[in-house]
Parts: sequence; structure tokens; C-alpha cells
Amino acid sequence: MNKNELNGILSKHLIWINNRTSGEGQAMLVGAHLRQACLQGARLCRAILRRADLTGANLKGACFKRADLTAADLTEADLSEADISRADLSEALLKRANMISTNFRRSDLSDTCLDDANASQADFYHADCSSAHLARTILAGAIMKEADLSECFLEDANLTGADLYNANLDEANLRRAKLDGANLIKANVSHVDLSDASLEGAHLNGADFYKACLCRANLQNADLTRANLFKADLSDVDLTGANLDGAILPDGTVSGRVDKAG
Repeated sequence: MNKNELNGILSKHLIWINNRTSGEGQAMLVGAHLRQACLQGARLCRAILRRADLTGANLKGACFKRADLTAADLTEADLSEADISRADLSEALLKRANMISTNFRRSDLSDTCLDDANASQADFYHADCSSAHLARTILAGAIMKEADLSECFLEDANLTGADLYNANLDEANLRRAKLDGANLIKANVSHVDLSDASLEGAHLNGADFYKACLCRANLQNADLTRANLFKADLSDVDLTGANLDGAILPDGTVSGRVDKAG
């Protein structure tokens, strides 16, 4: 697709958006070849981009609200500060993409691959990220409140200072992940693999770690007040300075404060 063709589609789509009409004018870019395309600031809300090739595209500040990006290839694309809220990105490829401060609120990212991407300060509030692949992804300071991260692959991911309040991480893989200072208050962390992970100073109040693996994890100065650790594996975990007031321990007993290595 050449630049003139693309500009024509964008112009018609903008008219379609402003008139709030249905049918003709809506951008239909199914399987479109848009590698390295410059769509910075473009308005493509509700556009159909299924299986589109947007590898390396400049999408900074663009609007893809409610767009269909199912199985689209966004490898190494620049999505920083873009609005991709309520969009369908299921099975999309976002490897090594720049997603700093991107808005993914309430979007579908199930089965999406975001390996090695930078999504620091991105907003994933209430997003469906179930079964997504986020190995080595940078999610520092990201908002992931009430997000579905069940069965996610997050090995070596950086979630330092991320907000995961009431998030669902059931059966997720977080081996060697960095969660220092993260907020996991009331999060579902049952059956999660957190072996060798770092949660120093993390807020884990009321979190559910039922049958989670925390082997060799760093929980120094973490707040585990009223957390559920029933049947969790705490082998060689470091609980120096951790607050376990009212927490349910692996054997089912209720704990007081622990301020020494576990």
C-alpha cells in the first residue's frame, strides 16, 4: 500500500468517525502491509486491522480505541502514548515494541506476545492479558489494577513499582521477576511461580498466595499483612523485615510479625 492510498483511507475514516456513520468509509485494513509506516497521531479508532503488518511502524500518540488488531504484527513498533483502549489485540505480536505510557485500558491482549517490549508507565487497567507472553518485558510503574494475567509468562519481567491491585495472576510464571515496591494488595497470586523473584518492599496485604512457589524469593520489608500463604512453598525465602501480621502461614496457622530471614 502506497502513501497516497493510505492517506486516502485515513481521510475517509476520519470523516466516518466524525459523522458516526456505519459502513462505507470505515478503515478496512485487514492484512495490510504497513511496515515502517508513519501513523503518528493518526485517528484509527474502530479501524479493522486484523493480521495487518505494522512492523516497525511509528504509531506514537495514535488513537486505536476499539480497533480490531487481532493477530496484527506490531513487532518493534512505536506505540508510546497511543490510546489502544477497549481494542482487540488478541494473538497480536508486540515483541520489542515501545509502549511507554500507552493506554490499554479494558483491551483484549489474550495470547499476545510482548516479549522484550518496554511498557513502563503503560495503563492495563482491567485488561485481559490471560496467557500472554511477557518474558523480559519492562512494566515498571505500569497500572495493571484488576487486570487478568492468569497463566501469563512473565519470566525475568520488570514490574518494579507496578500497580497490580486486585489483579488475577492465577498460575502465572513470574520466575526471577522484579516486583520491588509493587502493589499486589488483594491480588490473586495462587499457584504462581515466583521462585527467585524479588518483591522487596512490595505491598502484598490480603494477597492470596495459595500453593504459590516463593522458593528463594526476596521478600525483605514486604507487607504481607493478612496475606494467605496456605500451602505456599517458602523454601529459602528471605523475609527479613517483612510484616506478616495476621497472615495465614503454609501450615494454616496465623502469624505475627517476622523480622528475620526465613
